[in-house]
Amino acid sequence: MASIRELADAIIRQEGAFDPRSVNMQIVTRYGMWNVGHLSWSGQRGAVPVTVGGRQWAAWPTYEESYEGLLRQIRLDASRGMTLAQFITKYAPPSENPTGVYIQNVSTWTGIDPNAKLADVLRDDAPPLEGGPDVYFDVGAEAGISSDAIVLASIVGLTVLAVATA
Repeated sequence: MASIRELADAIIRQEGAFDPRSVNMQIVTRYGMWNVGHLSWSGQRGAVPVTVGGRQWAAWPTYEESYEGLLRQIRLDASRGMTLAQFITKYAPPSENPTGVYIQNVSTWTGIDPNAKLADVLRDDAPPLEGGPDVYFDVGAEAGISSDAIVLASIVGLTVLAVATA
């Protein structure tokens, strides 16, 4: 049985997250934030949207929070009953990646069979971060706050705890 950290580390390795040309390192250089898993922006907890290469990516203030974001994505898709191959195909679609090679590499590095359901083969050895920011962008939008204002608050290190509207 592989650990969730082993899978996350294999994804980071496959994505080349520390290569100077990677999305992650471009985010680090331009914004001073992190996205070690190269996750597209979809309103992830604690993340803000940033643009690299004409595409929006999720970015977290620290490496640890970025890693936690990747772990949350793995947990979510494991809970949906995805196999390793299904997860990687969703995560790294053939239109953007050599998905077959990606699947084979991650399978080899982790020992996870591509057709195995993640929930059946992953040991969750990574407790959630304590005290990390919980910024939910949909709450701000429902309260009439622009996402730009919330993103700015996140970038400067503020946590939006409550919102009052007139």
